[in-house]
Amino acid sequence: MNTDGLAKTLTDLRDEAHRLSKEKLASDAPNAARLTRAQELDRQLQGLVARIEAAPAAERAQHNDVAQVARRYLIFLLLEAAGGPPAARDRAQSLHNDMVEAGRAIAAGKLEEPERTRRAAEFASRFNELRAEPGRDDPEVQRILGDIHLDLEFIRQGGQAPSSLRLGREVRG
Repeated sequence: MNTDGLAKTLTDLRDEAHRLSKEKLASDAPNAARLTRAQELDRQLQGLVARIEAAPAAERAQHNDVAQVARRYLIFLLLEAAGGPPAARDRAQSLHNDMVEAGRAIAAGKLEEPERTRRAAEFASRFNELRAEPGRDDPEVQRILGDIHLDLEFIRQGGQAPSSLRLGREVRG
């Protein structure tokens, strides 16, 4: 695909994502066909990333800008499938609650190697999944993710690193 074709494909994709977003705003009712099409467009956009990176530098920035706008529209549409920010918030809070329990166990001397390392790896995996899913841009989710980031290091280092304020209160009693 030449760069003119890439620009047209990206513009068409962005415009269709925008149209679908406007439809969603006009009606809160779930729409399976709209969601399916948004998922198809998301896969198509992901497939264009390599072509964008291979474009001449002078055109790459413009292609990236159009792709980012399309991605924002698609995230809005895909939140419907992921359950939206409340679902992401619930998953983030659940992870943080599990980490607080692990932090308490570390402070009490009840969580030692190799179990501590295994739990830290599990928490890191869940954290990375949360950071990649739709809904992660919700301010409350971002706040919880910030706490998780600090507390993950606390757990990895066996209580020898700074923690979030919440975990710090829990550990100190």
